Amino acid sequence: MSFGQLWIGSHPTPYRNRYAVLHLDFSQVMGTIDELKANCDDYCGIVIDSFARRYERLFYKGFANDMKQWDWASKKLNFKPNFERVLMIGVSPVTMDDLTSGYLQGFFTAYLNMTNYYLTAPELELSHGYCDFFLLPDLGRYPMVAHSYILELKYLKQDAAAEEAEAQWAEAVSQVTRYARDEKVRLLCGPTQLHLVVAQYRGYQLVRLEEVIR
Repeated sequence: MSFGQLWIGSHPTPYRNRYAVLHLDFSQVMGTIDELKANCDDYCGIVIDSFARRYERLFYKGFANDMKQWDWASKKLNFKPNFERVLMIGVSPVTMDDLTSGYLQGFFTAYLNMTNYYLTAPELELSHGYCDFFLLPDLGRYPMVAHSYILELKYLKQDAAAEEAEAQWAEAVSQVTRYARDEKVRLLCGPTQLHLVVAQYRGYQLVRLEEVIR
């Protein structure tokens, strides 16, 4: 990509030509609802292995072979300590405490947008906050859909104590409950039943998943 006509083109930073590019095109993932998770993981694994072979010279000898030893794409993505900085493009604009939350946010965005029955609205502003995902029923095409969902994702540090996890969970429950009271939600959900779901991750591991009963 050329930036010659832009200000940055004549004022390059020290990081010019120093980024390794991992390009994920989730439109390449095909299959039925039951197959999508495995197919998406297979696709991401292939792309990441290709990335490792291409840029092995920037890391260390054997980097590509080490990467191939991991069966799951989420494990392969755990190579973040090898990077000085990461620029993510194409993901919802969220504040990320670490790269894990960013990757998970991206994967959730890709997965949820594959359903035909819902319109996925990430970072929708509700009650002076932003819910992570609002699954709006596409009643125009699928009037039989009877449910809608607000999904809130929370990410724990690997060394977070039990007290921190519980405080974070309580915050998430308070958030989704507040979102549900927004007048906009009632209008968007129409006649469907709204479900409030909170998922809490520690790294890539799901540690708690519950529906919040109002």
